[in-house]
Amino acid sequence: MLSKLNIDANFPTELVGEGQFIKVMNSEAEIRLTAYNAYGSEVFSTEARAGFEITTNQVFARLVLQSQQAQKVEVWSSAHRLNYDALSAKASRSLSFKVGHHGLSQQILAYDPSQASAVVVMDNIGMWVGGEGVNSENGIYVQPNTAYRHDSAAPLYAYITDEIKYQINPQVSAFSNRGLVSSPADISALSVFESVITFNTLYSDARTCIYRNGVIERYSGFYKTAPSKHGVIAYKNKMLGVLTQSSFHEIASFNHEQVGYGTHSAQGDAVICGRDGSTNFVAVIDTTGVKFEAQIPDVGDIYSISFDPYTEGYVLTTSIGLYSLDAAFQNTSLITAANGGTINQITFSEHYIAYSSNVDRFVIKRSTNEKINASTILPLAHDVMLIGEQLILTSPDSIAYSYDMANATIVESALSLNRGMFRVGENLLVSADDSSEFVTRLYALSKDMTEPVTTIRVFKESF
Repeated sequence: MLSKLNIDANFPTELVGEGQFIKVMNSEAEIRLTAYNAYGSEVFSTEARAGFEITTNQVFARLVLQSQQAQKVEVWSSAHRLNYDALSAKASRSLSFKVGHHGLSQQILAYDPSQASAVVVMDNIGMWVGGEGVNSENGIYVQPNTAYRHDSAAPLYAYITDEIKYQINPQVSAFSNRGLVSSPADISALSVFESVITFNTLYSDARTCIYRNGVIERYSGFYKTAPSKHGVIAYKNKMLGVLTQSSFHEIASFNHEQVGYGTHSAQGDAVICGRDGSTNFVAVIDTTGVKFEAQIPDVGDIYSISFDPYTEGYVLTTSIGLYSLDAAFQNTSLITAANGGTINQITFSEHYIAYSSNVDRFVIKRSTNEKINASTILPLAHDVMLIGEQLILTSPDSIAYSYDMANATIVESALSLNRGMFRVGENLLVSADDSSEFVTRLYALSKDMTEPVTTIRVFKESF
């Protein structure tokens, strides 16, 4: 008889019936076949895959199939031999349908042994296609409204980076800042690594502190440090070294007058900016010291540099406004004017740039340089952050999100939130004031599965 089976990983599936002939018609991966006679003794056992045909030297009463991975299997097990000659090598059935894609990596076609081929098209954005685990680095890029043909019965996955939507889940934990700062406004929390946050405070009794895997640690020896990113720690505007997850590496030979906020490069090195008198500079450093240093054009007092992964260049915040800086650290161009102030952060998507400081917060549309005031999206907004094309906003009493840069959906209200919102992995850290107890709230992010980000059109042909 022909059996179509769904086999769970590492769980035996049994077929009962006498026979001497076995043929594996289709399988996604290797399976182990073990046959037993009517008395429970093993007749044979072997690894097999699609196309294997076995004739046993004695009659078996049951056949057990087991696989290291879940898969679909078609197997012939009988007292009668099966021979099959395909009448045609051409597909005889076709089907058109749509698959909703919710972002990141997702399976769009399951393994189907009857599938001859499939054509997939995504209209509005590009995608990377491939096998399980596909991403933008290992996948095959398919441009918008371009057909990709899949001539295989194997599963097909697609990865997208645009317009990924997240749910901001209810508060899961909070930790106290008491003893670290005199008020929540004194905190400037800046991501170093996915699991590490540095708290650089202005309060005279505080130190640079590290939030590592849910625990705050004081980092001794650094007093009233300047804000830093990507592990660059400065002392009274002087760079001291590079902080990693395990240790601090001092860079003693760095002697510039003023050091601004840092960022990272496409290669992962730390990049910092600063000013000596009337001369602006950038420097690329790692744990061994300065790797590269260059002067850049005069753009006013320079406060920070941020890496833009969509252009692989940089964005400078200065006393004049936001400037783009190319990857060679040579050419600058004014993006928009800004009011200055203490920079919270700049975040990026393919279509937008979001900017936050203690006096200004807005979203810039890349294609037109249109400047959208965040308070028109959420009244009294004081922090904005892009995650994909989704904007996260906080105000003194709420946390919200927006997909269209015009309307906000409030997640939680009456929080007494203060300035300071930063992402660490799949979490948001937001400073708050709970009845005079200064805390940092942690919100978990998860992929929003309520509605697909986009749809993929599929034309499938089968035998």
